[in-house]
Amino acid sequence: MIFYKYVCETEDEQGEGLDYKQIKKLGFKCNEFNKEKLNDEMLLFLIEKEYRVLEIGVIVKEFLKNQIEPDNQVNELLLYLNLNYLIKSKTEVSLESISTYLDEGCTNGFSRAYREIRERLGIYIQSLECREMSCVENLTKKQVLKKCENLVMNKVFYEEIERIYAPSKEKTFGVPVQYIVNCGDHETAKTASEILTFCLKANKRILRNKVSYIEISPFSSNNGIRNDLSVFLMVNEGGCVIIDCQIDFIDDDKFSYERGVLTTIAQVVQSYSQKVTCILMLHSKNMVKFIKSKLYENIVIEIADENLNFEQSKNMLLKLAQENKITQTDGLIEQIKESENYSMSEIRNIYKKWKELYVRTVQFPQYKDFIAQTVEEEKITTTAYQDFQNLIGLQTVKAVVNNYINYAKLQDACIKQGHKPYSISRHLCFVGNPGTAKTTVARYIAKIMKENNLLSKGDLIEVGRADVVSKYLGGTAPKVQELFKKARGSVLFIDEAYSLYDGKEGMYGDEAINTIVQEMENARDDIVVIFAGYKNEMQRFLDKNSGLKSRIAYHIEFPDYNTDELLDIAKLQADKMDISISCCEDKLKQIFQQGVLEQNFGNGRFVRNVLEKARVKQASRLVNNNLLNSEELNVLKPEDFELEIVKKPTKIQMGFC
Repeated sequence: MIFYKYVCETEDEQGEGLDYKQIKKLGFKCNEFNKEKLNDEMLLFLIEKEYRVLEIGVIVKEFLKNQIEPDNQVNELLLYLNLNYLIKSKTEVSLESISTYLDEGCTNGFSRAYREIRERLGIYIQSLECREMSCVENLTKKQVLKKCENLVMNKVFYEEIERIYAPSKEKTFGVPVQYIVNCGDHETAKTASEILTFCLKANKRILRNKVSYIEISPFSSNNGIRNDLSVFLMVNEGGCVIIDCQIDFIDDDKFSYERGVLTTIAQVVQSYSQKVTCILMLHSKNMVKFIKSKLYENIVIEIADENLNFEQSKNMLLKLAQENKITQTDGLIEQIKESENYSMSEIRNIYKKWKELYVRTVQFPQYKDFIAQTVEEEKITTTAYQDFQNLIGLQTVKAVVNNYINYAKLQDACIKQGHKPYSISRHLCFVGNPGTAKTTVARYIAKIMKENNLLSKGDLIEVGRADVVSKYLGGTAPKVQELFKKARGSVLFIDEAYSLYDGKEGMYGDEAINTIVQEMENARDDIVVIFAGYKNEMQRFLDKNSGLKSRIAYHIEFPDYNTDELLDIAKLQADKMDISISCCEDKLKQIFQQGVLEQNFGNGRFVRNVLEKARVKQASRLVNNNLLNSEELNVLKPEDFELEIVKKPTKIQMGFC
């Protein structure tokens, strides 16, 4: 769809002074014109009639199919209404504006049906936050790159700008790719997304002048997202939609709200992928991995920001100061270290703290004595190893990890004393159900090895199939090599690793596994690879490739939590949520005993869901009993928890009568 507002004027003095009956007649004849002339491809309606001025709203329903300019139809309508008016201006307007104009037409007496038109056309929005922005037209590539000066983006971003400005071989409209923008800094993500729309508009890759910006918040309902997002994409056929997913992603929970929302978004985007360009703003690697797996039918360009080295960080800090017209920058550069890289988000925070100090000491020196009134932060004395040992349960896992770390220390000591150690592989395989802390333990292994100088960086690089396997022939090996290069000195965590094998010999999955095997051998002393997934699937996966299996020295099985451990997890999570569950322990034990019988038991994530459901039920209890101002806001009671009876499947007996 596309929406216009026309302003028509006349110099005829008869243009003024219409009474209510004449206005109703104009509205009736306009509806008549729609039925007779426009064949349901377009809808024209009268908004307002003032002295010598008539405003007309236009909805072009099949915009991409017909690409019609409605000027002729508007002129025909004026003749049909027997009005001597000429078109003076035409403006493309937003969905919000056209909805307002429909209401105005109803209020001004042209028709009583315009309120219903929005719902009949399917342009009625219920819940999502959306605004529409005008897209800058006809920017040259040089002008676009000028706008990118304050951005530090990966090379994919600049390569895509080159591709967008490359000439199209045909003039027909098409949508070749969708976009994911994944930046640690939200402002950087928004700016990069807007620059993409400028490029697309300048090269006629989007035809509408309006770009919809939609926020998906943690409070958006899944049904509301499906309905409203479908409307926005339908309305934006031929245009662009920026979808800002402001939700956190829970990695281990298959049935979490966040996964459901991202699945819904992917399904809607995929259904309009030939008509609408979507830019998905995501805020974690897990979200990117998950949604790319759902958009497997589409080519997805992933754009991200890059860390700045010392020189780049210094220049960016000075530039921020210059933009704020600050010339005295003493102490600013000293906030960063030459040996470290910084994200744009970190640079903004460093500059913000320095500027606060600058304002109080330089700009307003009369407040400098207040700087001393600070509270010393409590020193953190715990180590990653101690924190790991304090994890609930996981006794067998801790024992194997202890052996693993101790052997790594032995190897390191042998090397330092000049002995030639017998080096075995340091790579691991984690198997277990969702919510059993596989990712958490991998993160602790990285930190512990960093603390003991067994890894140079100690980061955890989390990836899935979409990050490893290319969609193009010959593209997988370079992708894997680049991934291992990035993970040097760190832990590379490949989740749901069994998905790499696609069941077909010689296909992209085979290429990925073979390249991984080679890179594991090449970088065995400076990288740890951890494969993770469900037990049976991982066993079949490893059996398919003996080279991979032989390079994994440690296989760790993560058991499901028992009832007492689940209760301890609940207490820990309740403390973090600042709620009391002290009177609910018996009820929780009953729930956890039932929970372990479920087919898709979620372990730690199951506990979280139980607590969240209880909070929702507590809210209704407090509101219904007028207790919102009481001391019970942070106290859960047994009646807030639901005990769901798990029914075991009944056996079907077969026989003959």
